[in-house]
Amino acid sequence: MKTIPFFFFLFSLVTLSSCLHGEENIIEKNNTTIHYPDQNDRVHAEQLLSFWITNKFNGQRKQDLHLSKSKDNKMYILKVILREGFDGKKIPYEDLKLFNDVQNKLNKQIFKDIPCQIAISDEHFNVISIPNKLSFWNHEDFCFDI
Repeated sequence: MKTIPFFFFLFSLVTLSSCLHGEENIIEKNNTTIHYPDQNDRVHAEQLLSFWITNKFNGQRKQDLHLSKSKDNKMYILKVILREGFDGKKIPYEDLKLFNDVQNKLNKQIFKDIPCQIAISDEHFNVISIPNKLSFWNHEDFCFDI
């Protein structure tokens, strides 16, 4: 009889430990999920989620976004996974304008102290392209393992 409570206690401890040491935090609402590695960025992730839904960027299909800071902590990087078949290297003018507009709104409304750079990524959040590079952009800021 004592082995069952001990097993439950041990299982609970292991589960709690794995949750506490997880490298990624997630918030989600409707069809949008925002991944963010640093718990200190939760407020920005929540504001981003609200912004995304309020501006109707969430669609019928599930959408994942990844918010993190650059290596030098001088900017946020918002990695967006685009629909299958989208060529991130040949972006039409209308889409470039939309990325620029969204990036400008984000920087005016949410990321006032530290600017946010939007990046197009694959399903593993590896950057494919940067549609509207901020003036102080450094390619090495986007090359990190997730």
